[in-house]
Amino acid sequence: MKAFSRGVAVAVLHILIVLSLGGKLLYDRAHRPRVWVRTGYIDPDLPVRGRYFTLRLQVDAPWFKPTARYATEDVQLSVEHGVLIASKTDSH
Repeated sequence: MKAFSRGVAVAVLHILIVLSLGGKLLYDRAHRPRVWVRTGYIDPDLPVRGRYFTLRLQVDAPWFKPTARYATEDVQLSVEHGVLIASKTDSH
């Protein structure tokens, strides 16, 4: 009978773990912004880097001008009207 009660306890624990994960996913879906982002990838062909790849997100950045020269800019990503927007931050 002890083995049966331990088995039930383990089963209940597993069910609680799965339910807590489901609850977290439902909370995230209700409270986190959702947006589809177009991506492009780069597969570096350098032996030093190994089998890694880099994703590039295509975002709207109204302040960006392709002809201007920029130093490394810190940006903050946010969602506005279902579109991912990059805004400059003043972190320097």
